[in-house]
Amino acid sequence: MTGDLRAFEGEGRVIHPVAAIETFGARAAAVCVQDDNVLLAVPQLAKDIEGSDAHMNGGTSDVDMPLFRWMSGAFVQIAALGVPGGEDAEFFEIGGQRFLATASARSGRGPYEPNLASRIWRLGDRGYEVFQDVPTFYAKQVRHLRIGSRDFLAYAVGVTVDGPERRHPSRSFIYEWRGHEFVPLQTLDGEWGYNFSAFSISGREFLAYADHVSGSRIYEWRDGRYEEFQLLPGDGGRAFQPIRLGDGFQLAFATISGDVSIFEWTGEAFEMRQILRRDGGREFALYQRGERSWLVLVRFIEGTPQSPKTDLTSFVYEWHPDGWRQVDSFPSFGATDAAFFESDGQPFLVVAHSLTAGIRFRQDSAVYEFRA
Repeated sequence: MTGDLRAFEGEGRVIHPVAAIETFGARAAAVCVQDDNVLLAVPQLAKDIEGSDAHMNGGTSDVDMPLFRWMSGAFVQIAALGVPGGEDAEFFEIGGQRFLATASARSGRGPYEPNLASRIWRLGDRGYEVFQDVPTFYAKQVRHLRIGSRDFLAYAVGVTVDGPERRHPSRSFIYEWRGHEFVPLQTLDGEWGYNFSAFSISGREFLAYADHVSGSRIYEWRDGRYEEFQLLPGDGGRAFQPIRLGDGFQLAFATISGDVSIFEWTGEAFEMRQILRRDGGREFALYQRGERSWLVLVRFIEGTPQSPKTDLTSFVYEWHPDGWRQVDSFPSFGATDAAFFESDGQPFLVVAHSLTAGIRFRQDSAVYEFRA
């Protein structure tokens, strides 16, 4: 049974659930506005196999990625793309062309095949069509980057567990657009990549990279490539969120088994400013209106993949001069991603929930009205 996504009751709540989305092992919530339409892509890792034991890394990964359009207060499915073992999706445009890049972790029903083509789609007259296949190994994320007139795709890939043969690139890497296709540019140090986040400070271009085992790093763009700028403490890196606050700049950093932290730019480096909480951190979403800022932290699991606790509490924080303060919380079930969008001036939050309390993939994702 899908988990109960109703928000906790009480006055002064910031988020209120308004719609459910039928998903299976949802791993991301990619939102895009095209021609005044709000679109949502939800990569799905797996569906349950009838009669099989529950396991967060089980199931069949021969699944599609649904595409939705926001209509009359709900997301309505309009298409499905072949994205087995889906982990991420990224909408972007280059020279008037509309693309949708995806990241696939695996295919099959077990034993799984992690050497896959993570597919780039291009919007044509009949919808999204295959444009290019990028060879990846356990891909977790793809992000579009732009520096000046140059466009890139960064892929977070890899695992270090024994067993699967590595026939495709197993360290995180970056491709560059060359007018008609993406080609390899640079391989990074990460062996178990999860997340990229690009940002600029005073004309300097940075790329934060979260890795599970190789250390999470901040890179700086120098002389046509990314060079390591700063190594952050701790393993289990999952996500970054850049936050611009007036003249200041912060970077939120989530780990799955350690601290969820706020780092602040000093002009020379990022220094720890605040710890939001411990354990389970997976992704962020930032919403800013006027001088106010809110940060959503969604949490995936506590424990281990062999014995995970997926029914957790995720949090909403608001910025104040003395730091980030918790202003709301909501039930989450293996939450993997979150994104804000607006419709008729009203902000909404969509959260990808991936696992029931019973460790099954058939768990609704949800849309919340954001009343701040």
